[in-house]
Amino acid sequence: MILQTYLTCLCCFLFIFSSAQNVNYTAEILEFYMTGCDDGAGSDEEPTWKVYTRDNISTGWEGGTCHFTDGNIPIVYIPSSGTVIASKSNTTATLIDVRFEAWEDDCDGGSGADRCNFDASCLAGIQEDDCLQYHDPLAGSFGAYPSIDFRNDPDCSWNSYTFSAGDFGVKIRIRWEYTDFTAGTNVDTCGNTIDLSGAGSGQWTVGSGTGGTFSNQTDPTTTFLGTAGQSYVLNWNTLAGCPTTNSDNITVNLFTNPVPQLEADQNPLCEGENITFTAQDGIQYDFSINALTNVMQSSGSDTYVHSTIGASDSIAFVVVTNSDACSISDTLVLNVLPKPAPSITRTGSDLSTGVYPFYQWYYNGTPIVGATSQTHTATANGNYTVQVQGTNGCVGESAPEVITNVGVEELADGSFSVFPNPAERTIYIKSEETQFKICLKTLTGKAAAIFENEKELDVSHLSKGMYVVMYSSDKILTSKKIIIQ
Repeated sequence: MILQTYLTCLCCFLFIFSSAQNVNYTAEILEFYMTGCDDGAGSDEEPTWKVYTRDNISTGWEGGTCHFTDGNIPIVYIPSSGTVIASKSNTTATLIDVRFEAWEDDCDGGSGADRCNFDASCLAGIQEDDCLQYHDPLAGSFGAYPSIDFRNDPDCSWNSYTFSAGDFGVKIRIRWEYTDFTAGTNVDTCGNTIDLSGAGSGQWTVGSGTGGTFSNQTDPTTTFLGTAGQSYVLNWNTLAGCPTTNSDNITVNLFTNPVPQLEADQNPLCEGENITFTAQDGIQYDFSINALTNVMQSSGSDTYVHSTIGASDSIAFVVVTNSDACSISDTLVLNVLPKPAPSITRTGSDLSTGVYPFYQWYYNGTPIVGATSQTHTATANGNYTVQVQGTNGCVGESAPEVITNVGVEELADGSFSVFPNPAERTIYIKSEETQFKICLKTLTGKAAAIFENEKELDVSHLSKGMYVVMYSSDKILTSKKIIIQ
């Protein structure tokens, strides 16, 4: 049975980098050994070994130097020359195969040329080379064992691999490094982290700058964490153990990001209201509603007033840019409450609406004093609306209800007249009746003054404006408009 074991390489870390980069590698022989095949023909055995390698790019076998010694088993032989099997530069290879030949040589126990060639019989079957092991390849994609995925082991370290076949074995080692070596390009960025863009087998250190750490110091594309507002020089130096020595560095400037702190003057708020947004820490502010692309205001102002917020408006955004051209967005979830939508039901002169916690009736856009009930009786022609407050505290207003046949129409009755018009302090009533009542009402229907059986009315205490003089008796119910100035 052919056995294959990989010696565990002692290393603090195992890093796997992209195989897309080219590498340099060297494969060497460390030692051979023999554990059996006593020929019984002398006091020692005469083992001979040959080992070859090939990679998945250069598929021809390399190496094959003949190594031999004499001794008693078990034998461990460390050759002093001819130990390099293969050495490649700037290759994309990722896999290495091993070919192995070994036997116990009886036909030429000395150092003759026949020592490096297997002879099945050299003395008519009495004496022959024994215990041949020939595996082409011993480990490889065309044999029974996998190739050595050498990039899976640490770069710039000698990684050892031991193979055995029958009574013979070999220990080889492979060291590799990335061909290209660079720290990358200088970087100006916002914030405190950056993904580096180096290449090669190296280790990062901070050359200058306050603080700063690397996620993985030996990864050329690692993440660097610094302090925003700081400038750093980052050194990329060859790993210890690499055959090629290099050094490079880059300058990294980490600019401070703005802190927007998006706020609103009210939230929650009612549908249809205005909302004022504020932000900070920038020279350019882009305010948006519902989507970042829906920019409502782009300017140097840190304040934006959004008029008539809609029920579907659910989120506000701001992108703040500072003097270092660093931009950060912030969001604010909006809680827009729906406003009630009352409607007016009319029965004659009686107006009513739905059930709400609060009511206010309006006449021609002016609130009617005291009209704060679910119902209201119209006393004058004109437009009536009702404003209500819902259970969520939001206010809504109805469409107008137009009144044309009640209240202030002036009846054509010559038995009643009012003068002068306009009046200042006194109004005179001309009537043939002696029992009557006079009620002065505002245009909103509120009673301003009441008189009974008086034909000279003192109105000096009333505010200037238009009034309706309501005249009533047993025979007549009529009204006239008058202006007090």
